[in-house]
Amino acid sequence: MIDRPKPLCLIIISGLNLNDLSANFSYLNSLVQSYPFLVLKSHYASRKDLFKNYLDMGRGNQENNIPLAQVISDADLSQLHLATINSYAYISYYFNSQKRTKHKKEDWLKLNNNLISDNFSIYNTKKITQQAIKEVGRAYYDFMLINYDDLLDTTDNFKYIFKIIDKNIKKLVEIVLSYNGGLLITADSGFNQEKNLVPLFLISKAWKNKSFIDFNYKQDLKNQKFSGEINQLYPTILKILGLSIPDSVKTKSLI
Repeated sequence: MIDRPKPLCLIIISGLNLNDLSANFSYLNSLVQSYPFLVLKSHYASRKDLFKNYLDMGRGNQENNIPLAQVISDADLSQLHLATINSYAYISYYFNSQKRTKHKKEDWLKLNNNLISDNFSIYNTKKITQQAIKEVGRAYYDFMLINYDDLLDTTDNFKYIFKIIDKNIKKLVEIVLSYNGGLLITADSGFNQEKNLVPLFLISKAWKNKSFIDFNYKQDLKNQKFSGEINQLYPTILKILGLSIPDSVKTKSLI
């Protein structure tokens, strides 16, 4: 494995599915041609069960697993979980295997919403990006979990908010790469009850023009076969960070 990227950022764009990606995100689509790309299955597509996807990502779908956040903390690495108030419980309480206590060197940052603006999704997207870039610039955190709000929970024009997210993700990718960090960009759910597939981009300078799977980026994204499940993010992140995977973890790393 490569030297540990700092920071390693897990970017969750809530509700992003493959159909939206191929049709509306020009920058994200361009990344597919240069960086490893996988298609993951998310088990819970219902919005009332959305928290279960964060449990999967944070503990590998095993109730007896040590939470990912705790493993990172036990290794004396620093971490930040960042979201607006809309998704704060997901990236704190649920990602932490329903534990309310933060671990050593673990920070949770909640940003308030602009409840007055009609374009609150655009406002929140920009605010999350600005704060994330600020935190990357501190060069302190080893791991950062950054959550963009539910794409379906908006009154904005969908195609316009997609463009705003695409533009803001580009800013974030560029600043993280400038610090020799890495990014995993994915989604909690694509909200498709029958075929709930979400993208996973793996981005770092060391991974450019490399692939961990036999992937044909020229093929339509929505027709790609899935490579794994979102609960495999747990061992994948630990492997990238160079940390030992607990024996209780039965899911395999994606790389």
